[in-house]
This record gives sequence, C-alpha cells and structure tokens, in this order.
Amino acid sequence: MSDVKTSNYVVEERVALVGTGAGLPEPLYAINDLVIDKGSWSKMIELTVFVDDEYVTTFSADGIIVATPTGSTGYSLSTGGPIVNPQADVITLSPIAPHTLTMRPLVVSDRQKITIKVNSQYDTIQVSSDGQRVNFIKPPATICIEKSDKPVKLVHSKKNNYFETLRKKLFWGLDIRQSNNS
Repeated sequence: MSDVKTSNYVVEERVALVGTGAGLPEPLYAINDLVIDKGSWSKMIELTVFVDDEYVTTFSADGIIVATPTGSTGYSLSTGGPIVNPQADVITLSPIAPHTLTMRPLVVSDRQKITIKVNSQYDTIQVSSDGQRVNFIKPPATICIEKSDKPVKLVHSKKNNYFETLRKKLFWGLDIRQSNNS
C-alpha cells in the first residue's frame, strides 16, 4: 500500500486470450491459458491445429495448452512449454502428453488466429479457461483462439523484477552441489 501512496508502482498491460466455438455458452477469456483436453476419459483425443487458417499439424494427445506469456510459467511450463517474457507479443501452444515424440511446443505471434479442431470417440471434451471455468462440449468441435482486444492491466511495485522472480521461484543459479554443511 505504501508503494501506491508514494507512486512507486507501474501499470503493466498483459495479453489476454479469447476462445470461441460451437458448444461454448459464451466466449472464454483467459489471462494465463485456454486448455482443451480429454477430460476424465482414458483415451487420447485427436487435435488438428491451424494458424491463420493454414494447416499446421494433426496429432493425438491428452490435450493442448494455449498460453499467454503470463501463463507460460504455469501449466504450460509443466508440460515442457517455454518460459516467455510477459513483454513478448506471442502465444504458445503446448501439447499435453502427445503420442509422438516429435510433437513439440510451438510459439506464434499474438496477432495470429489459432483454430483447433478436436475429435474424440467419447461424448465430451473439456475446454477450460485459467483452470477455473470448465466447459464440456461434444466432439467434433472447433475452438478459435485469438488475442483479446482487452488487455489485462496489472499493478505492481517498481521493486518487483521479472528475472529476479524467476530466479527465486525456479532456483536459477543455485548450485545444489554446494551445501550449507561445509
């Protein structure tokens, strides 16, 4: 609170995503990620990815995470996705447990439209926004994901430093061979 009183803060704009598709009751907005997955079914789903209506690939997996730079250090990171600086104008696509070792995360411009067609032998698939709003839709389904025209504004202290936060949370630079017992 004292930083606000002394104007020792910055307002930072962050990318948000919006996802639309038949079967979704309303557009889904996400600060971190939109996730399409198989839900509770034991078998994989088939995902076909397009970027700006250009075919990219088709693969089988448990799902896919479409993340903003802000969300890149969450669920996306745990599946092998890249860490993306919040100032980067990109969106990442990270497959969840793909059936092929050659399917890797992809980084695209946040000015591009991502379309994902999902097929499953089961009755429903899950589409979630920031891990909170879960929707069950019937396959085959098509989900379109784009950068929202409404960015998220975050207020934080000027004392905060993005790379310092990464070092602390991810233990970067810590040599585990060194011990306090020496």
